[in-house]
This record gives sequence, structure tokens and C-alpha cells, in this order.
Amino acid sequence: MARIFLFLLLALSLLYVSVNAAESNKLLVHVDDPATLDEAIANTHNWFVALGSNATNAQAALVFNGLGPVVLPAPGYFRNALDNLTKQYKVQVLVCNNALNGLQIPPSALPPFAKVVPASILTLTQLQAEGYAYVKP
Repeated sequence: MARIFLFLLLALSLLYVSVNAAESNKLLVHVDDPATLDEAIANTHNWFVALGSNATNAQAALVFNGLGPVVLPAPGYFRNALDNLTKQYKVQVLVCNNALNGLQIPPSALPPFAKVVPASILTLTQLQAEGYAYVKP
């Protein structure tokens, strides 16, 4: 009897998680290494495409910290790809001020679509509490 109860509890929990994930349509992509940025951009784009008609209500946030922000000041592929992503979908590009300070990158060097947040660790935890699904490529 206890096994049946545990099985039912597990099944209901999984159902609750899948229903809530399907309803929230929120993606959080953590970028702390420039080597993973291409994959992060592709994952985000592919997620919106996979949502199909549900993509209109979906939103994503790419949170940059560690060495992640080093690619943002320079014009080129990554900057253009992120700009296109923010124009095509509801995507925020959030950059850790602590990381910028450590890398000696002034916020003024960032592209217009990037928003500086005081501490990425706080942003990461807040977004997850708001129902964003965490992905780290």
C-alpha cells in the first residue's frame, strides 16, 4: 500500500511540475563562459521555435556573469545574434555589474539591449523563484 501511495505521489508531483512548466514558458540561460555563448543563443532560439504558437507568451533571460560579459562590448557575430534574439522574441540580456567591475568593462561599453543588474546571483535566484527554468549550456 505504501508503494502505491509513493507512486501516486510521485506521479502527481511530476504532473504538477509539467503543467506549471508548460504554463510559465519562462527560460533562464546562465552564461558565465564566452565559449558557451553560441550554444546559449541556439538553445534560446530553439526553445522559442519549439514552443510554436505558445512563444508569443514566452519570455527568456540570458544572465551573464563570470567571464561571460567579455564578448558583449565588441561588435560582431555574438552581439548581432543577441540583438536579433531580443528583437525577434521576448528576451532580456542581463549582465552582472560585479563581473563588469572585475573585468574592467564599463557599462557604457555594452550594447543597448543589455541591462546591468547589481549581482547576478541575486538575479538568478529571483528569476528561478518567478518560475524561470534554469539552463546552463
